[in-house]
Amino acid sequence: MGPLDDGRSGDLFVTLRRDGEVWVGDRWTRERPDDGPYLSCDDRSWEVRCGVDTWFLPQDRAAAAERLLRDGAVAEVRIDDRGHAAVVGVHAP
Repeated sequence: MGPLDDGRSGDLFVTLRRDGEVWVGDRWTRERPDDGPYLSCDDRSWEVRCGVDTWFLPQDRAAAAERLLRDGAVAEVRIDDRGHAAVVGVHAP
């Protein structure tokens, strides 16, 4: 998925496609997709935010999750019908 350089900012949507057992970002668009899984994002600041950049854990579990992420873990994300996402788990690769 290449960069979106359209000179605009605001609502942004990332369509998803299956790649083996996981879903990955496929393409950026400013128009809400009619179907298929997608993430609702925002690029009003210097970064694209899709609601999956934070996940709160108790301190005793946070260190283990951090190690998993360094080792290439996969995030389990739930997405509603409007593209709003939340991380619900992290799994070893």
